[in-house]
Amino acid sequence: MKKLYGLIGHPLSHSLSPKIHQKLFELSSNKTATYKLIDVLPSNFSTFIDNSHNLDGFNVTIPYKIKMFEKLKQLDITAKKYGCVNTVNKESDGTYKGYNTDILGLLKSINSEEIGLNKNVLLLGCGGVGRMVAIETISQKGNLTIAVKNSSIPKAQKLKEEIIRKYESANVEIVNIKKIPNVYFDVLINATPSGMFPKINQIPVCPKVCSKVSAIFDLIYNPHETMLMKAGKSYGAKIIGGMEMLVWQAAYAQQIWNNTTFHETDIQNLINEMKNKAI
Repeated sequence: MKKLYGLIGHPLSHSLSPKIHQKLFELSSNKTATYKLIDVLPSNFSTFIDNSHNLDGFNVTIPYKIKMFEKLKQLDITAKKYGCVNTVNKESDGTYKGYNTDILGLLKSINSEEIGLNKNVLLLGCGGVGRMVAIETISQKGNLTIAVKNSSIPKAQKLKEEIIRKYESANVEIVNIKKIPNVYFDVLINATPSGMFPKINQIPVCPKVCSKVSAIFDLIYNPHETMLMKAGKSYGAKIIGGMEMLVWQAAYAQQIWNNTTFHETDIQNLINEMKNKAI
């Protein structure tokens, strides 16, 4: 029996997910599965789940990760911890259950480069992936500075209050992204879309901010080297792009959907292949 999977979000023109998942299907000798892009307009999101029962599972991207968390009745512990969903599986009774495999991809990427979150972390943005990074940083007893635009400060403040309710001793500061303190950070993580294709010449912070960080993890995967990463490299920082996280979270999603596991070497080869397909 053929199975259908996909990615929902808006817009999706930049996505490499179909290529990644098709390659993963090939690696696991799964000849019955297909994967497609499903561009869902914000006005249609509320009825998406009700009309999506032909999907055996799907991934979720901008701007629906938090909305999907709020929409689904069944949630895995990973989704509950971070308050956002990026992977959904159709259960045996035909209902959908939400998971978060982004965190697995994030930790796999960071751990492979020996970069910990239990230090001084500067986080840019506080959306679906940003809130996940924030919560994980605090759960690892890191010190967190969240940098956002003025318009997003209330959203960041709400996230801070949520974190403190769960972790009373949490050290969380909120700053304007244009007024980042001139202090040292162990790692900077970009969870904003600034610099993502097609706006590849954008950079979320003043390049000089990169002179005060040891490592930069830009969650953007296309282009595979952003302006932020180039700035970090010029100041001698260790840099990681988002392709590792993207491919690993996809592999973990397929593990949920079809109980599939992959060899590390195959995944690394796929990461390198996808970097060549990005800009």
